[in-house]
Amino acid sequence: MSKKPQFKKTDIGLIPTEWDVVPLSQIANISVGYSPQRNEYAEKGIPFINISDLKGSSSDDIRYIREDANYRSAHIINKGDILFSPIAPGEAHIWNGGEAVISSNVYHIKPKDVESINPKYLYYILNSKFVKVGGSFGSAIPRISRLQLMKILIPLPPFSEQEKIVSVLDDVHLGIQIISKEIELLKNIKRQTSNILFKSYIEKNKPKWVRLGDIAQCIMGDVRYDRNLNIDKKDGIPILEPRVFKDTIIDENELKYISKDYHESHKRFKVFAGDILVPRHGNTLKAYIVPEHIKEAHVSNFLIVRVSNNEFKPEFLRYIMNSNLLNKEFIKYAGGLTVRTISVGALKKIHIPKIPLEEQEHIVNILKDINEIIKIKTLKKNILKKIYSRFLCSASFIIDYLYFF
Repeated sequence: MSKKPQFKKTDIGLIPTEWDVVPLSQIANISVGYSPQRNEYAEKGIPFINISDLKGSSSDDIRYIREDANYRSAHIINKGDILFSPIAPGEAHIWNGGEAVISSNVYHIKPKDVESINPKYLYYILNSKFVKVGGSFGSAIPRISRLQLMKILIPLPPFSEQEKIVSVLDDVHLGIQIISKEIELLKNIKRQTSNILFKSYIEKNKPKWVRLGDIAQCIMGDVRYDRNLNIDKKDGIPILEPRVFKDTIIDENELKYISKDYHESHKRFKVFAGDILVPRHGNTLKAYIVPEHIKEAHVSNFLIVRVSNNEFKPEFLRYIMNSNLLNKEFIKYAGGLTVRTISVGALKKIHIPKIPLEEQEHIVNILKDINEIIKIKTLKKNILKKIYSRFLCSASFIIDYLYFF
């Protein structure tokens, strides 16, 4: 355990006495990008980077300007450079592409002395809650001027401690990226497996198709509940809305709660573990299932599908509704052009293949195993994101890590 630090008061709060607080202009040069003439754009040349390109991909959408255009060396960026979007509240990015020229609506922030300030630390701290950037809020799109950016105060630990902070955040960020890729791969495997399982069974057995309305109750969820009625968790009933579902997992941080009195007076909107929920809007048929740990909830902006006989397992119904097999059915009956809308009447018309329960069980078990792996990895990803967020939002968390662990 490190020695307990002494603290001092500063304009950004209590910080260890070894730390400094300096304006950004003292430790970094801030330059504005280039505004090309119309005749300087070209099909080939040097990439010209705008706000929309700040994620650092080498997208086909990136524009180019002539190499002999009238830009200066200050407008050129290279891999690893810090770029800052001036649209309030502002956001820093690390440029991951090759040599390019930045637009005049992007700031280029370059540390003056890389031996006293770690560029990666500066990138992380600019995205943290330590830094307060004021924008010009009188306009339609609030913007941060170069002068405002120069004046922001930066907490500056000793270089060795900057490196520790960067090391932790780099590791956590890399972990998030790796798990995200694994989750996407598993989702793709699940989609392909699901489509193969359903397609092969139907081609081989040619089952009878039945209307969803004949094998399940289809009910419209609440669309008008007063959000002012939201109350504390301990006294309320959870409200399930499309935004609370992150793939197959409910994000507890997104859950709101409504009074038991309102819930009881609107009984038709009650849902229970095992009920299937279909969003009213979307361009594909999407189905979620109320998990076992939620015994009862109130539902909003969903259609409720409740199996009314013993010939279909809810989990099977959820998986087949999310397969490519039923997407044509959805498109046939859903309304809307840009964003499709599904009504209770349209949902009832969708046809489902009638597969024996033992085959349903077999298919469900295969897909459930993949889903469990996705769920575990998603939970791990969420934990890493919380750690990442704590580092960027809490001075005390960083200080505790540096001095007490």
